[in-house]
Amino acid sequence: MACWRNRMYFCLRLRRNEYIEIAADICVQLKALRLSPGVSLYLEGVKVTKSKGFIGGNIACKWKRKYRGWSADEA
Repeated sequence: MACWRNRMYFCLRLRRNEYIEIAADICVQLKALRLSPGVSLYLEGVKVTKSKGFIGGNIACKWKRKYRGWSADEA
């Protein structure tokens, strides 16, 4: 049997006011990570909510750099 049956792969776009749990009982909002244009970040094994019942996952954050004088409003 292939082990892919036990895993679920998905991608979510999170707003910057979403909470993540980076360690046991330590929750921070994504905006507290202080990303700036041109910066990317990868976090492993974090929960994406304060609610119980969710297991850890990985988060990739990226804020496109300024291009031709234009930059996105958020990461």
